[in-house]
Parts: sequence; C-alpha cells; structure tokens
Amino acid sequence: MANLAGVDLRRLTGLRRAKLNAVLATRAILYGLDLSGAHLQAAQLEGADLRFASLKGANLRGANLKSAKLANADLRDADLGPLWLPGNHLLRARLENADARYTDFRGAELRLAMFDEADLAYADLTGAGLRATNFRGAMLEGTKLSFQATVEANFDETRCDADAVAV
Repeated sequence: MANLAGVDLRRLTGLRRAKLNAVLATRAILYGLDLSGAHLQAAQLEGADLRFASLKGANLRGANLKSAKLANADLRDADLGPLWLPGNHLLRARLENADARYTDFRGAELRLAMFDEADLAYADLTGAGLRATNFRGAMLEGTKLSFQATVEANFDETRCDADAVAV
C-alpha cells in the first residue's frame, strides 16, 4: 500500500484507470486530476483535496472520504457502494463532513454511503443509487435527487430549502 499522506500530486499524469486500492492519501492534494475509472477501493482519502477532479466511473467502494474537498468534482457513474471484506465484514464509503458542493454524482452508486453533516448544496444526484444512504445533518440546498431512489435513506436533521429539486 502506497503512503501518499499529505503529498501534492497535482503534477502527476496517467492516473486514469490506475490501480490505487487501499492507498493512504489522507490530506493529499489531487486537485483537478483525472482519476477516471481508477480503482480506489478502501482508499484512505480523509481530508484530501479532490476539487475539480474527475473520478468518473471510479471504483471507490469502501473508500474513506471524510472531510474531503470534493467541490465541483465529477463522480458520474462512480461506485461508492459498500465493500465486502473477508469474514462478511462490510466497509461503507464514508463522506462525513465532506465538502461536495456542486459535485456531479449522476448515475453513481451510493448505496449505504455515509454523508453525515456533508455539504451537498447544488450537487446533482440524479439517477444515483441511494438505497439506505445516510444523509443525517447534510446540507441539501439546491441538491437534485430522486426521492424514489432513496428507499431506507436517512434524512434526519438535513438542511434544505425550497430550492431542493426532486427529479
């Protein structure tokens, strides 16, 4: 497992479809990088700067993105669902306290993901799989999502206004 904690990776190229499973990149700077189709299962990206990054179609099952900066990132068709580990252990994608304002999650798999206290203002979750997703305390102002896809989702204490759009 690579240890890239706190490293500025903005000059890297060729990360499309990269195999970075279980990478340790807490507080790393990945601003604007193209990580489309990358394999980031169980990646430790807590506090990482992924603003304007492309993670389209990336495999982020079980990734830790707590307090990550995801504003304006492209996560279309990304998989942030759970990762099953040996011994029937479930590892959920964690996005608690993440800044995901204006992030594009269209078509992403977010089943069982944890968005507690995350800022999802003006994010687009159209067509995303939201079954049993936890949005407790999240900011949903202007967020686009389908309430039909939110079976068993938790919206306790969420903050939103009349601009929230149900599609």
